[in-house]
Amino acid sequence: MDRSLVKAICVITAFFMAIAVIICYIAAMRSTSYLATEIDEKIVATAEKSANDFSAEFNHMEGLTDSLTSYVMTTFDRDSYEAAPEAYVKAYKEELAEMIKSMLSTVKSAHSLYVTFNPELTEMDDEVWYAWVDGEIQEIYADFQNNVRKFELPYTDEMEYFFKPQGKDYGVWTEPYYDVDIDEEVFSYSRAIYIDDFFCGNRRS
Repeated sequence: MDRSLVKAICVITAFFMAIAVIICYIAAMRSTSYLATEIDEKIVATAEKSANDFSAEFNHMEGLTDSLTSYVMTTFDRDSYEAAPEAYVKAYKEELAEMIKSMLSTVKSAHSLYVTFNPELTEMDDEVWYAWVDGEIQEIYADFQNNVRKFELPYTDEMEYFFKPQGKDYGVWTEPYYDVDIDEEVFSYSRAIYIDDFFCGNRRS
C-alpha cells in the first residue's frame, strides 16, 4: 500500500479518535453536571422536608401544651378547690388523667404530657404525667423521695420548666436537661397555668 495513503488513513483515524474523545468528554461533563445538579436538588429537598417535619412536630407539641393549658384554665373550679382542697385535687387529677391520655394518643412526636400542680395547693409535688413507653401510653410516677425537687429560687436546670414560664402569658422551651425520673436527656415546652391571678401549676410536653 502506498505509504502516503497509509499516512492519510492514520491522520483521518487519529482525527476521528480525537473527535470521539472530545465528544465523550463533553458527554461525561454534562452527565456529571446533571448528576451533581440532581444530587444537590435532592439534598435540598430532603433537608427542607426534614426541617418542615421537625418544625411540624415542634408546633404540634406546642399545640398540645396550649390546648391542655386552656382545658385546665376552663375546668379547674377554684371555689370547689377552696371548699375541699384535698378531695377536689384528687378528683380533678383523675379527670385530667383521661384528658392527657386522650391528647397524647393522637401523636407520638411528644414523648410525654403532664401537669405539675403548684405545690402550695396540695402541700406535696402532685403531677399527672403520662408518656409513650415501648409503644404504649403509661403513667409515670415521679420519685419525689430520691429525686427531691426544690420549688424555690434560685432554681436548678431540671426546674426550669416550672419557673421559666411563670409570669408569662405564653409558653417557653427549656434547655436540654437530664430527667432522672425517666432516665433520659430531654427538653420541654411548658406554660404556666393561671386562673385570673391564681397560679394553678404548669403544663408541659
